[in-house]
Amino acid sequence: MWGYVLRIGILDNDPCALELITTIVREACASVRLQVDVAATVFPTALLRMCADPDLPFDAVLLDISLNGTSGVDLAARLRSRVHGALIVGMTAYETSLYRHHVDEGIFDALLDKATLRTELPRLLPSMGAPVQIGKSKSQDVGCDLRSRRLLLLTNKELELLTMSADGLPTPVIARSLGIRESTVFSYRRNIKHKLALDDWYDVLDEFRGRGFDNGWTSSGGDGGTGNE
Repeated sequence: MWGYVLRIGILDNDPCALELITTIVREACASVRLQVDVAATVFPTALLRMCADPDLPFDAVLLDISLNGTSGVDLAARLRSRVHGALIVGMTAYETSLYRHHVDEGIFDALLDKATLRTELPRLLPSMGAPVQIGKSKSQDVGCDLRSRRLLLLTNKELELLTMSADGLPTPVIARSLGIRESTVFSYRRNIKHKLALDDWYDVLDEFRGRGFDNGWTSSGGDGGTGNE
């Protein structure tokens, strides 16, 4: 077992659902021989307090979108300033397509359907920061670091924009090509920087070019809309 311990925060206002999700997270990590420290709560304020502790940073936060008395979307937006670099994942019992625009807006990094959580969660583990092993053979290493894995979470729209930026196209040309406003281009850039845990856009471009992702690849993040135009 690796020495790295993945730290995951979970929020669901249904105690039974919270217990089940916690069990699924532990089982998913155990299946790839990954140590995990789970902090689970039914209280949004408790999650915010935990996220504010700089000595115990989260690698990922799993957040129920439909909360009693508060919006999971609003809470995720507040978490952005407290969990820099952590993956923020929205969970829902409804169709995930209903919330896809929140991924495009950079509020969530990914969405999970609660009905398929047991099968879908393992594919996100590499993007949470730990060196995990996947596939039929547990001796087969993922073979790429955190930012390479995070690049796989970009939506197709984000990938298009990043590719054009890496090719040196100016913002007005990118906006016209994607059918969005120039201000939306900067919104997409901000979302991409968060997903890659980088503060400077030029660092993003260096990462993208340096790993050869601009030479043809397919995102697993799904189709993006036009973002918050």
